[in-house]
Amino acid sequence: MSALIGKLRSIGNRDLSGALNERAFDFDDLARYGIQGAVTRVAFDQVQSLLAIGTSSGAIHIFGQVNVEVIVQLPSNRSSVDYLAFVAGKYIVAVDGAGILHIVSLESRTAIYSNNISGNISCIATDPTLDWVFIGLESGQIITYDADRGCMSPFRIGNLQKAVLPAARLSHVISIELSPREYSVLLVAYKEIVVLFSLVENNIIKHFKYEIPAGAPGGDTNAATQTINRSPPCLGATWHPNGHHVVSWHVDGSIVFWDATEGNLLQARTVTDSNVNEPKRSKTPPGGRRLPITGLAWICEKNPENTSILVAGGDIDNGPIRGLTYMDFGPTPTVAVTSYAAMGTHYGTPKRTRMFPITEGADVTDFFPLGAASPFYNRFHDPGVVVVLLNIGEIYSIKLPEGVPIHTASVMPPSIGWVHPHTTTLNLAAVPRNQWVGMMASVKGHQPYLVGGAPAQRHLRRFQTRNALSTGHMNGFVRIWDASRGELQESKVLEVDTKDALKLQEGVPVSKVSFAGQNAELAVAVSTGHVLLYKFDVNKNPKPGLDRMKDLNLSESKEKVIDIRHRFTPGLKEGFMPISLVNMNYGNITALDHSNVGFVAIGYENGRVVIVDRRGPAIIYDEPCSQNSGGGVFRSRGSGVGSAHVTRFEFSICCIDDDEFSSIVLFAGTSNGELITYRFVPNGRGGYKVEYVNRLRICDDRILAINAIDAERGSAALAFPHIMAKLGQDVLIPGTVVVTSVHDVRVIRPSASKMTHKKFPQYSILGGSICFLREGDSMALVCITDTSELVCLALPSLREMSVKKLPYRIDPRTGVNSVFSLTGDIIIQIDRHEAGLISVFGKGVKFEDIPGDLLYDPLKVCPPRPVVSTLQWVRGSVYTTKEDIDKLIGGARRPKSQAMIQEEERAREEQRRQRDLERRKHQERVAHRQRYDEYYTGNGDDDEYYDEDGVRRRNAGGIQGAWDNLEETGHSYLNSVNESIKEAQNDMFKGILKSKFGF
Repeated sequence: MSALIGKLRSIGNRDLSGALNERAFDFDDLARYGIQGAVTRVAFDQVQSLLAIGTSSGAIHIFGQVNVEVIVQLPSNRSSVDYLAFVAGKYIVAVDGAGILHIVSLESRTAIYSNNISGNISCIATDPTLDWVFIGLESGQIITYDADRGCMSPFRIGNLQKAVLPAARLSHVISIELSPREYSVLLVAYKEIVVLFSLVENNIIKHFKYEIPAGAPGGDTNAATQTINRSPPCLGATWHPNGHHVVSWHVDGSIVFWDATEGNLLQARTVTDSNVNEPKRSKTPPGGRRLPITGLAWICEKNPENTSILVAGGDIDNGPIRGLTYMDFGPTPTVAVTSYAAMGTHYGTPKRTRMFPITEGADVTDFFPLGAASPFYNRFHDPGVVVVLLNIGEIYSIKLPEGVPIHTASVMPPSIGWVHPHTTTLNLAAVPRNQWVGMMASVKGHQPYLVGGAPAQRHLRRFQTRNALSTGHMNGFVRIWDASRGELQESKVLEVDTKDALKLQEGVPVSKVSFAGQNAELAVAVSTGHVLLYKFDVNKNPKPGLDRMKDLNLSESKEKVIDIRHRFTPGLKEGFMPISLVNMNYGNITALDHSNVGFVAIGYENGRVVIVDRRGPAIIYDEPCSQNSGGGVFRSRGSGVGSAHVTRFEFSICCIDDDEFSSIVLFAGTSNGELITYRFVPNGRGGYKVEYVNRLRICDDRILAINAIDAERGSAALAFPHIMAKLGQDVLIPGTVVVTSVHDVRVIRPSASKMTHKKFPQYSILGGSICFLREGDSMALVCITDTSELVCLALPSLREMSVKKLPYRIDPRTGVNSVFSLTGDIIIQIDRHEAGLISVFGKGVKFEDIPGDLLYDPLKVCPPRPVVSTLQWVRGSVYTTKEDIDKLIGGARRPKSQAMIQEEERAREEQRRQRDLERRKHQERVAHRQRYDEYYTGNGDDDEYYDEDGVRRRNAGGIQGAWDNLEETGHSYLNSVNESIKEAQNDMFKGILKSKFGF
C-alpha cells in the first residue's frame, strides 16, 4: 500500500503536457461532411454525370463519383440559392435570394460571372446544348442571358398573357420550357393562361386557358364552388416528350392535357378522378382538404413514347404521411391516327397509379428525377432515381419505377448521407486496421449513380487503427464510415437498419450510438427507449426464425432482455447481426456507452442506470443514479436528488480509493454536476457484479465529458481486453479523471481526491476530450466552445496553452454532439446539416487550400438534340439549328465567346512563337558569319568557312578546292571543244547548201 501511495505522490505533479506549446496547436481544417445549410435546389447533368445542390447558405455542392465534391460559395452575402440549372454542359446558373444571377464554371470550379438582373426573377429555363438562360420576371417579361459571354442579350419578350388577355390582372412568369424537339418554341405559363411562343416568328402560336363550367367538380372539394363557372389559376406547364401534347396543373388540383398543335383540351383530371371539367357528381368526399400540387414531371422511358407523370401533392389530406403520385400511361397512341377523344381516354385511364410515401411529418417542396438515358426531354429521360426535397431541409430519394426509398448510402456521395435523412447522433471509435478492412469487405458493392469528375490526390495518414464514425439517423439507420484524415476515404458504408430488429414497418429515430471497435460490437438506442445490441458476424441462419413467442410485440413482452438473433435484415449474409434487445421501459435514453470489455451502460431520463453484461446477456445493475447520495468529499448542495440523470459514461481500468489493485471502473456524470463511481468485481460464478463506490460534487452544470488517464504513462486509461486480461497479475494503473462540464473543468483522483480545478465563466463548453501526440509528455485537454473557439489546456495544471478561432460558426445545439479521437482528430457538428473534421496537432492547413477535385471532362460530348417528327414537319414546324438561335438571340453584336477568345490567344501565341524562332535562326546565322569573318581575318586560313545555314565548309585553297578547280577547268575545255566542232559543222553545211542551191 505504501508503495502505491508513494507512486501516486511522485506522479501527482508531473506535467503531462511538457512537450507542448502554442505552436503545436496550429490545427488543420481538413474536411467538411454534409451540406452547408438546408437544401433548396437540385440540378443534374447527365453528360458530365454531376449533381448540384443549392443551399440556404448560398453554397453550391457539386458531386460526382466516389469522394468527388466541390463546394462553391456564391459571392453574395450567404443568400439562399433560389434557382439552379446546368447550362451547355459547362456551366451552372444560380440565382440567389437577392436576385443576383451567378455563372459557375465547371472547369475553373468558381463563379466567373455575377450580374444583378433588373427586375425580380420568377423562373429560369436552360437547354443542354444552348448557352442561353431564359429568365422569367415578375413583370411577365422574358429576358435572355448569355452564360458563355457573361452578359445580357438584347432579345426580350413582352408579357404574353397581356397580349392575349389584356383585361386580365398582370401575372408573373410561372414557368418556361423549350420544346423537346424544337429550339424555337417556348412553353410559357402564366396564372391565367399557358402560351406557345415562336422565337423565329416572334409571335404567339397557341394559348391554352382552363375553364370549368358550373356543375363540373374540377378539383374543388367545396361543393359551393362547384355551382359557378371558374378558371383555376395555373401553377405550371410542361411538355410531352414528343412535343405533340402539353400538360398544365392548377391550384384546385386539376391536371389538364392539351393538344399542342390545335390547342384542344384532351383531358382534365386530378390524381384520382378523370373528366373533372364535365358537369357530373363529384367522387371526392366533401369536406376534405386537397393538398396543393408542388411539382409535376412528365417522364419517359428509354423509348420516349412510353411516358408517365409524377405529381407531388394534389391528393386529399389524410394525415401526416405525404408522398408522390405515379401515373403510368404506357405507350402514347400514334397522334396521326388517334382522335382527340381517344387521346383523352388514354390520359384519363393510366395503366397503373401508385402512391410513393415519404418521410412522415414532412412536406415535399420539390423533386427532381435524375434522367440517365440523355440530357433531353427536360432531363427526365429514363430516370432511375428521384431526388425529393422536403420542407425540413432533408433529401429523400426514391427508386423508379418501383417507388421504394433508397437508404443505401453507397449509391449517393457520402456528404448527402448526412441529410438523407438528418443525423441525430455521432460516435467515434478506434478500430484495428486489419479488422476494419475485413468489415469493409462484407459490404455489398453498389453501383454509384454519379460517375463524373475525378478526385484530387490527397495525403492520408496510415495508422494501425482507423477512426470509425457512427452516425444515427431519423429513419432508424446507423451508418458507420471511415473518417480518415482529410476525407471520408472509403465509399463503402456499413449500414444497420433497426426497424427489422424492432419488428416495425418504418424506422424510428436513433437517439444514441456506441461502437466498441475492438470487439466489433454495437449498441443502438432509439427514441422508443429500447437499446439494440449487435455483433459483427457471419449469418449462421440465413432464414428468419418462425418462433412466435420470440416475436411478441414489445408492449406485450415482460422480458427485460429479449433474444432477437432471428430478426436480422433479410438477405444479410455478413454484417451487424442483432443479438439482444434491452426492454426496460424507463423512457428516453440520455447516455449510452459500449465498452471494449463486454459491458454496456445505459442512462435513462428517469435517473436509472442499467448495466448489461453481454456475456449472458444479463442485466447486472439496475438502480437510480441518486441512490447512496451520502458520502464523498464534495457532497451535493441542493442538487435536486431524484431529478438528475446520467449524461456521460466512461469505462476505465485503474486503481481507486485505497485499493492495491486495478479494477474495471465505470464513471458516470450527471445532469446536476455529480461524478458517480462504480466498480466491477467478480461474483465467483464466472461473471461480474457492480458495486457503487462514491459520488463527488463537481459543479452545478451538466457534465459533458469524462476522460480517465494513466497518470504514470501519460496515456488514456481506458478499458481494453488486453489490459483486462492482466488484472489477475496485480497491474497497478494510477488513474486520474478529467471531468468537463459546461463552465467547469476538474482533475481528480478516483474516487474522492481533488487535484486541480478551472472555471470558464466567459463562455460555455460544448465538448472536450484528452488528445496527445505521443504518450508521456504531449497530452492536452481540448475543448470547443459556444464562441466557436478551440481551447487547449495543459494537464494536470489546466494551464491555458492555446486559444484558436475555428473557421466556422458552431450551432451550440448541435456542437454538443461533436466527437474526439485520442490522436487529435475532432469531428465538429457545425449545425444540423454539416460537420467538419479538424486535426488539433497540425500545420495550419486551411480547407480552401486543399486541392480541389476535377469536374469538367471535355471528352464527354453531348449527344444530338431530338428533332421534329415527320408529322410536325408536315404541319409546318421549321427545323431550327443552334446557330440560328444564337444569331436570333445574340444578334450581330454578340461578343466573342470565351472559347473564341482563348483560341485567338493561342493563335497569337503561336504566331509570336514562330516569329521568335525565325528571329533566333537569323541571329544564329549572323553569328556564324561573324565567327567566320573573325576566324579568317585573324588566322589567315581560308580552308574553312561557315555558310548561311551555319554549316562548316572548306575553301578553294584546300584539297577540295583543287579538285573543284580541276573540274571547272575540264568543263571549260570541253565547252571550247564543243564550240569548235559546232563551228566546223556549220561551215560544212553552208558549203553543201551553196553547192546545191547556188548560194
